[in-house]
Amino acid sequence: MTEKELAFFKNRIAELYDSCYQRNIPTHSHFLNVDEQAVLQTIHLSAGDICVRYSGGFDDAERRIVCFLPDYLEEVPEDIFAYLRIVPAAPKFAEPLSHRDFLGALMNLGVRREMLGDIIISENTAHIVVLSEIAEHICDSLSAVRHSAVRVEREGREAHTASVHTEQMDVNTASLRVDSLVSAVWHISRTQSKELLKAGRISVNSALCADGSQILKAGQILSVRGKGRFRLLPGERMTRSGRRYVSIELFI
Repeated sequence: MTEKELAFFKNRIAELYDSCYQRNIPTHSHFLNVDEQAVLQTIHLSAGDICVRYSGGFDDAERRIVCFLPDYLEEVPEDIFAYLRIVPAAPKFAEPLSHRDFLGALMNLGVRREMLGDIIISENTAHIVVLSEIAEHICDSLSAVRHSAVRVEREGREAHTASVHTEQMDVNTASLRVDSLVSAVWHISRTQSKELLKAGRISVNSALCADGSQILKAGQILSVRGKGRFRLLPGERMTRSGRRYVSIELFI
């Protein structure tokens, strides 16, 4: 973010907080990317009776809103989110569609990226969390992705969560350092992993990571923008040569 963008972002967050405090109503941001979530953690807000919650509409979401809640609420209101499924109208004849294809089609409708949460692709179908205020527009307006006709259907949170797929795998790594794990999981050199760190493309639990020597703990999620993300699972085993095998849950 530029200095101007950073100042605007911080002012907007402060306005949302103040509105919740003064009017005693829940307020929330748009979907925040990893960079914005990292900035948010540096903003000091007087706690008072305001409860701060993060949510992307489902567990382990990467793009999340921050919600400020007055003391009579404990959970993020469910009506903030809508869950949509974008399906080829004629699956047999549809071309292969990627995350970029679905995102591009949505943005061609004039939908801003900040209104959209995570997009999960499964069997040429997109499952997406959106802010409720734009759900009807998408349902009424989206008719094609690339050259394939599509239909948009609403789905429940449970169905959306079921579309999240992971694969458990063992990884041979020299250590539990972030740079070492990135190298091992994506089969790149340690130099390349350090370049990703410098470029601000690596995060741990939605917080930007700039230190490759940081030790990843079991349960934490490591994300590399443009490559994917995984959760480190408990347990490890050592080989005679001193290498360690760890288990990860790779989001696919």
